[in-house]
Amino acid sequence: MRLRDPDRARHRSADHDLDRYNQAAAQCAATAGVPFIDVWTPFTETAHALAHHQHAEAPTLWSDGVHLSDLGVALLTKQVEAHLRDNHVVERLLPDQPQIRAHSVIPH
Repeated sequence: MRLRDPDRARHRSADHDLDRYNQAAAQCAATAGVPFIDVWTPFTETAHALAHHQHAEAPTLWSDGVHLSDLGVALLTKQVEAHLRDNHVVERLLPDQPQIRAHSVIPH
């Protein structure tokens, strides 16, 4: 579906605002010393790639424009799993539980 020019401009403006919000959230997290998982970048990259599909049955990240589709949930899950794995979150939370680490569902 091609957006009309006013719709396209409105979406670009919203994307710009969301990008600025994401940057501000990342900065706040860094200042507070808390983890931040950037899902904005992979979501926008994937959405742009999917937008190039020319058929009506192209996959989408949102089931209704607000809620994530199965594909959106899978992408979000992938980002969270990568953060947990790369930052050894489970191991740090459960240092005395080697059996949990050994049976982790998150790939090493």
